[in-house]
Amino acid sequence: MELKVIKNKQNLKLRESKLAIIDIGSNSIRMLIYDDFTSSRVPFFNEKAVCELGKNLDKSKKLHKSGKIYALKVLKRFSEILNVSKINNLKIIATAVLREATDAKPFIEEVEYLFKKNINILTGEEEAESSAEGVKIGFENVDGLVADLGGGSLELARVENNVVTNKTSLPVGVLRLINNPIVKKRNLPKYLKNLLRDEKWLSKKKFNNLYLVGGTWRALFKLHLFQNEYPVHIIHQYSIENEKLTKFLEKISSFNKSKLKSVEYISKSRTPYLPYSSIILEEIMNIANPKNVICSISGIREGSLAKDLFKNSDSNFVFNKSLEHISKKKRRFRIYI
Repeated sequence: MELKVIKNKQNLKLRESKLAIIDIGSNSIRMLIYDDFTSSRVPFFNEKAVCELGKNLDKSKKLHKSGKIYALKVLKRFSEILNVSKINNLKIIATAVLREATDAKPFIEEVEYLFKKNINILTGEEEAESSAEGVKIGFENVDGLVADLGGGSLELARVENNVVTNKTSLPVGVLRLINNPIVKKRNLPKYLKNLLRDEKWLSKKKFNNLYLVGGTWRALFKLHLFQNEYPVHIIHQYSIENEKLTKFLEKISSFNKSKLKSVEYISKSRTPYLPYSSIILEEIMNIANPKNVICSISGIREGSLAKDLFKNSDSNFVFNKSLEHISKKKRRFRIYI
């Protein structure tokens, strides 16, 4: 009987430590579930659905009708997964699409009723800061410019020795651009130059490193990795020197629809955005002039959780918790306090 009580308490503790986050973006919706985020930032569940909620947002100012239907279907499935798994610890974040759509309120209310949880609709600056905090999780020391490209917006943050010092959000996203009635691919560089020039802090200091966050840039770097026959197929911390990357971007930005159909190694849902993401990256590199451009798989979701869970914790605490988690998983080491 006593063993049963102990086991029940252990199971309850495990359930309470499990944590889920849902990210509602302009292009896709993703849910991550962690055993214990304070101990390990590697999710045991990671699923994405391309819903295109923000398709034609610049024209209609409303959520895309079929995207909204599909998004709710995906979110209902996520809700069922959480219910079956008995996971109550949930955070829901949303970005540009729910900030800007004039008809977002009924959708927000339906999602909040479904999960019995409020959606945290991030401001542009909160997005930029969360992305920077997420990059800090994946690197020992972050020093440079963090750029997070999503479907509806581009977030930029300067990080100096792990401290976020400047941040901004720009109305530049791959889904937004591909459906924009005014900004076409041919005049995109000029449009970007004007936007970036207005951010005075970008041109005041050059950056050693440029950290890239977002699915389209991950796809871009994955393509570079395979085309160059890089021996280790791990995209996180994959780094390319400025000059080498510039030549690659010039080639990809010139791709037309027929050429994009022949692209291998990456998801077909990402290929239409490759030329746009290449042009955006070229313009950021022109103004920031980084020595190295580095891919990060951790970003806004991880950063949003870190801001909640690590705000009063030092790096030693986080490191020790991770070390303890590894030792328990391996069952080969003993932790001495």
